Amino acid sequence: MQIRSLPPITTLQLLSCLASHFDIERLFLNFINRRKSSGYRPDPGWKGPRNIWFFSLKYYYITSGDQDVYPGQQSGPFHKNLPHLRICHGSSSAALSFSDTEGANASAALPWRLLILSCNRDHTSGGKIKNGVEAFYWGINSELRKVRRCLREVADQISSVSVPSDDFLFNSEVRESLLFETEDFTNSRTYFWALQSLRLVNECIASIIRSWDMYDKASFLDLLNTGDDGISHTSPSSDGEAAVTRTASISCLDEIQKQMNQLAGMIEDNNAKQEEIRALRDGVGAFLAPSFTGELKR
Repeated sequence: MQIRSLPPITTLQLLSCLASHFDIERLFLNFINRRKSSGYRPDPGWKGPRNIWFFSLKYYYITSGDQDVYPGQQSGPFHKNLPHLRICHGSSSAALSFSDTEGANASAALPWRLLILSCNRDHTSGGKIKNGVEAFYWGINSELRKVRRCLREVADQISSVSVPSDDFLFNSEVRESLLFETEDFTNSRTYFWALQSLRLVNECIASIIRSWDMYDKASFLDLLNTGDDGISHTSPSSDGEAAVTRTASISCLDEIQKQMNQLAGMIEDNNAKQEEIRALRDGVGAFLAPSFTGELKR
């Protein structure tokens, strides 16, 4: 559902309904800020619904120039060589809310609600989700898959602007243009832009990995426990079924970890791109194009 496409009165009604289950103000403040990725477990100091879990992904993505962004979203031209593209600061947030557990017995199913906020949402089906823990992991995993694709596209586009294509093999003018600097220092400007842009992409990826490593996953998985000391939000008919449910959720957790490993690999790939760009920059050195050198001598 896209809130931007709804009439104002419908949007207010929707937010009013969600406010009874989520800390909407906190979710939106976290969604629109430009800080790094983050996540939190239930806040004991908040007087609203207590069983709320939240994880936010901050990232960059590329869009065509005519695609809308929401008011206040940070965006700008990607590069003058690709004038039809824009770079945007994106945000995806997954929040899980459990109903009040007071009075719930160990065998009763505890209702849950999953809310995903995204400025660049891909609508995918969650299939058959059995419980809130699995739903939350599915939500994070689906958003993370999209974020990883976006960050890879950004890095690839940066590389395409700064690293020569195969025209380098066949066109002597292309080779000459990379050997000498221009009057406007075009090559040096491009290499500087590319190196700093890839650095920011890597910092963004590192922030996602760090936030997930620090997230309290153990306490969250404990929600699959049943009994007086735990929160039951499934209806297992036996201990064996409860074990299967826990294993299924851990499988979702493993999928997220695989994506984190792939993100770590992207950092290595981007480091290699940076080394290639540095080699091109060092090859230019302080040399200027012959025509420009002649102008300086005169």
